[in-house]
Amino acid sequence: MRILIILISLSVFLCPTESFGEEIQNLGFVQSSIWYDKEPFFAGEPVRIYTILANSTEYDFGGMVAFYVGEDKISSTSVTLSRYGGSQVVFADWTPSFGTYSITARIENAQISKPGETPRAITLSQTVSAPSQKFVDLDTDKDKVGNQKDSDDDGDKIPDTQDPAPLVADSPVKKSALTSPASATHEAVQEILDRVSEYIPGVVSVAQTVFGALEKVRVAESQSIEQAREKASEDVAESAAQDSETASLLSGRSKLAALSIAGFVFDHKVVFYFVFGIIGWFVLSHLIPFFWRKWRGV
Repeated sequence: MRILIILISLSVFLCPTESFGEEIQNLGFVQSSIWYDKEPFFAGEPVRIYTILANSTEYDFGGMVAFYVGEDKISSTSVTLSRYGGSQVVFADWTPSFGTYSITARIENAQISKPGETPRAITLSQTVSAPSQKFVDLDTDKDKVGNQKDSDDDGDKIPDTQDPAPLVADSPVKKSALTSPASATHEAVQEILDRVSEYIPGVVSVAQTVFGALEKVRVAESQSIEQAREKASEDVAESAAQDSETASLLSGRSKLAALSIAGFVFDHKVVFYFVFGIIGWFVLSHLIPFFWRKWRGV
């Protein structure tokens, strides 16, 4: 016996073995009565739904297994299970649309029999599997991340929060945006800086730094205003549902209108720099004469 144990131990250590670091899904013990050939899956993609039946009784079993999405039957398969341990995996193919679904498998037309007997219909205590609740999202850019979790739905490297057409990569709206007044303004400023750099190189560096810092402020404030506007909109909706024309509701609407106007200004480059220019001209037109008079002692 000791020799046998030693030989077995040596075979374990000396014989080559293979191990795989890759994690394999849907292999091993059955964790639920319904499972799928891939996770996650998205709208418009075919997916295979599985279930398994087992029979440990003294009877042979026959019947149908149907898959339902909600109350809509999508497939029906004949099942035969031999007594004392018969089992069968059943599947159905399904191509879902966007939405939330409840998927079940149901046993229909159940019959049992013993060898040499005529099958007879029976009523099972459990004919419906536990439901599998699934939300099926869209995946516009096919990157295996659903749109609700994807910060760039169409995969065009433009975040959805800044994308005029977040679901269309080659949208005419984006192409027109490339030649929009905002884009033209940026190009015009850059051209002026390039020409000035030929004569006063230091001015360009300072101007580019100021312009870049100003643009970062504009984008950051635009996002902050949008968040505040969404919060104000929720507050107005809540106040409207609870009260009539109260002071708080009117104040909330005024705040929402102000945030909407501010958001429009910060979202559009042309409008932002136009307003910024007017404010700058107004300030300078008053400050320069003031300091001039102070300097002259007038």
